[in-house]
Amino acid sequence: MTLSPVEIAVLFSTGLSAFVFALSGATKLGRTDTTLAAMTALHVPALLRRRIVAGALPWAELLLALLLIVTAGPLRSLFAALAAVALVLFSGLLIGVLRRGEQASCGCFGTLSAEDTITWWAVVRNAFLVVCAVAIAVLGAASAPFFAALAGLPISAVLTLVVLWLVTAVIVLIRTIVVLHHRPTGTDVGPAPVEAQDAVAGMGDPIPATEVVSIDGRTRQLRTISLVAPTVLLFLSAECSSCREAAARIPDWQAALGPVQIRVITSSDPSALRERLPETTGIAYFGSAATKQALAVPGSPSAVLIGARTSPVVGSPVVRGVAEIDALVRSIAAART
Repeated sequence: MTLSPVEIAVLFSTGLSAFVFALSGATKLGRTDTTLAAMTALHVPALLRRRIVAGALPWAELLLALLLIVTAGPLRSLFAALAAVALVLFSGLLIGVLRRGEQASCGCFGTLSAEDTITWWAVVRNAFLVVCAVAIAVLGAASAPFFAALAGLPISAVLTLVVLWLVTAVIVLIRTIVVLHHRPTGTDVGPAPVEAQDAVAGMGDPIPATEVVSIDGRTRQLRTISLVAPTVLLFLSAECSSCREAAARIPDWQAALGPVQIRVITSSDPSALRERLPETTGIAYFGSAATKQALAVPGSPSAVLIGARTSPVVGSPVVRGVAEIDALVRSIAAART
């Protein structure tokens, strides 16, 4: 039996799409807070930014993966069309982040992508998956269920599909290695020992026991930064345009906050931060990864209030974007007066 191009396209696309949705769902299980933070970073509409939605998302992805491989005919075409629509909408959110010049992680694959900043590669990857989903929807209406179709193939045809899947995996692996090789090392100003955080700290919880590094290379517990006064932690990156707007507002925000101090938390290279965000000079700490994870910070720019000696707790929700940071500052200023 010789596979036709249509059969190859349908089987390849079905296997790849089901695997991607299954991996995406499985790696998000039990990480509702992180998923919710990623939804905030992507500017998902407020109506959908709910804990119940974030908790249900991985199960929906796992269910979609299962339905793609166990259904056949028009029903599978319907589920493939739903997958294509979801991928297109998700790609629109990614493009929005990139066009705004923000730095954020989409959390697409849970812990596997926790440190991945959104790039145009994610859009290209999604476009390829959209093509696969459309191929299933358009060409797969007359095909048998995935495993039944595989079982009826000769070994040579199965090996052909395996080779195609492996080539796809190798391309993704090479891309990942290249990204890791070129990733900036913004925490090279000194040692940055951190404690792994199993739970996300929210409003009213104790300040996470993470560590950051001062410009002179000294390691400090995050909670010690607010010993002198309550502190607004401003998470910025030298690479995002929205962060430049936020940094430019620091003098005005500090004037409005009075005794409540502002401190910048970042993983950018110190020289790049000093050059592009000069307003952060003297108030920046480096090695932000563990702190961002512990507080479920969705990206840059973001901000959160932490307490003083008499109240060593997280004093506000994490807010995202210049407008929300400005609103947080105004609410703190109003409460202070």
